[in-house]
Amino acid sequence: MRKYYLFLFVVLVSCYRGEMSPEEAAEAKTDVLSGIDYVSYVHLGNFFAESQTKFSIERMPYDLVMARDSTCIGCYQFYYNFLKASFKNKYQQSNIYKLEKPEQELLLYYLKKGAKKEDDYCREALIQFYQNGKDRNKLKADSILKLMNLRSY
Repeated sequence: MRKYYLFLFVVLVSCYRGEMSPEEAAEAKTDVLSGIDYVSYVHLGNFFAESQTKFSIERMPYDLVMARDSTCIGCYQFYYNFLKASFKNKYQQSNIYKLEKPEQELLLYYLKKGAKKEDDYCREALIQFYQNGKDRNKLKADSILKLMNLRSY
């Protein structure tokens, strides 16, 4: 999975042209929604970061589209943007404990989906959730951590 992210990073750096115009952003949005387009998705993420949108809500539909893909590249981004949007554009991982149970379950669903596809960001967020939450589950946290360690060898 790390090789995939490295490849994606190289592609993005080589393709990055500076700020996107609103027209280019609209085209990237269409490309992501009409089919899984990794490059457009990342360019769109850069556009949202540069435009300093007040909340991350605007990006979340595109994260969900990408989370449907077999690589689940949007799973962690959806989790991150949902937490950020829910708490006045401030991301803190511990805020997941402040959410209602159905919202927590939704975020955990996407984190687990990404973790199954070997997304280390999702795995690390799950480990933190299971280690520090009200319903601490050290066994789950340790098993995820063990999977990450086994894969790194």
